[in-house]
Order: sequence, then C-alpha cells, then structure tokens
Amino acid sequence: MNVQLRGQGTELSMALRAHAERCVAFALRRFARRIDRVTVWLEDVNGPRGGVDKRCRITVRLRPNGGAFVAKSATDAYVAIGRAAGRAGAAVARKLAWMQETRPDLDERGKSGDRLALLIMRHGEEG
Repeated sequence: MNVQLRGQGTELSMALRAHAERCVAFALRRFARRIDRVTVWLEDVNGPRGGVDKRCRITVRLRPNGGAFVAKSATDAYVAIGRAAGRAGAAVARKLAWMQETRPDLDERGKSGDRLALLIMRHGEEG
C-alpha cells in the first residue's frame, strides 16, 4: 500500500509521520490488495488563532477504480489522524461492499469472471 503524507500550514515531524502511517496501515490493512494509493493531508485550518483547527483528509484510490474520501477535525493532529483513519476504513468497507453488490461479476482487477458460473449462481441450474 502506497501512503503519501502531505502537510499544509503545519510541520510533519517524524513522530507525526510514523503515527499517520501506523493508523492508516491499521485501519486499511485488510483491504491492502484492493488499494492503489492513500494520500493523507494534514492542515492547520485556523493558523495561530487556535481552536479546533487541525484537519486530516484521507483519500483512498481503489483498484481497478473508485475511491473514498474522509475528513476529520480536532484540536490535536494525532487525534485528527486517528479518527480520520478509522473513518477511512469504514468508508472503504462500504465502498467495496457496494461495488461487490452492484457488480459481482468483476474481480478485484476489474475483469469479468466466469460468466457461466455467475449465471448459474444467480438463477440456479435449470434442467
């Protein structure tokens, strides 16, 4: 799984990068075969004014197509990353379930599977 970390208005320390990679890996590990790329954006919304101003946005690109996007804000960057990663895992699970429900004939590469077996599963073997 390819994870890219980007910061805007905030410094991404090594500890913060390690935390983000750990959280994302934990939340998305079970979908690793289906994930092409994960981008984590961390930004300081209010700048020096303070308040709830750390926003973490996570974009997940899925194979063969599709994706999920989540955003979460908190006063602490570590909390925002953890919450956004958890939501990203749930969003990817919903998206993959929806894709499987609407297109069960496609495998994880976007290729059509065995059509005859699919028709038999859907309609039963008529004899």
